[in-house]
Amino acid sequence: MRLLTRVTLVAAVLAVAGGGAVGLTAAGTAAATTPAHLTSSHRDAHGLLLNAALAPSVPTDPAIFGVKPGGVPWQIRPSRVRLGRDGRLVVNVDGLVVVGPGTNPLPDLAATVYCNGVAVGTTGPVAFSTRGNARMRATVSLPALCPVPSVLLNPARGTMSSDVLPVYIGFDGRA
Repeated sequence: MRLLTRVTLVAAVLAVAGGGAVGLTAAGTAAATTPAHLTSSHRDAHGLLLNAALAPSVPTDPAIFGVKPGGVPWQIRPSRVRLGRDGRLVVNVDGLVVVGPGTNPLPDLAATVYCNGVAVGTTGPVAFSTRGNARMRATVSLPALCPVPSVLLNPARGTMSSDVLPVYIGFDGRA
């Protein structure tokens, strides 16, 4: 991914996050109306809140939702994240590796879902191959209103939720 595109994606995510979080009510899976600027007929037809490409992080990226980027630059092959209105999350990561050696040194990967800039759930860590490949399928509890969904990829040093590190190495590039 070209640097200009990466910087534009980070800026867009931060602009959306800057809109501030609104008061969220009890978590649920009720469908919410998506604002016109976030709507596409494909997403509506399939009940998706988010259908986006994933982008890698570099150490000079800004914090997103208060989460800092990892300490080394990453690169990624075409990868996607999908989040349904019912909370179903599908993340397909291909080739998320450290720039230079071209490998992934981390054993596991998790994803944190945000609604309107507020974390609403983190998946359990899944195996993250040395080639930088991972597949996640999980369900997260969403608030009744989630017009601005986002996903950050978090490295993990094991399979327990306590093993998830408080940094991101990838993020959705839709915002």
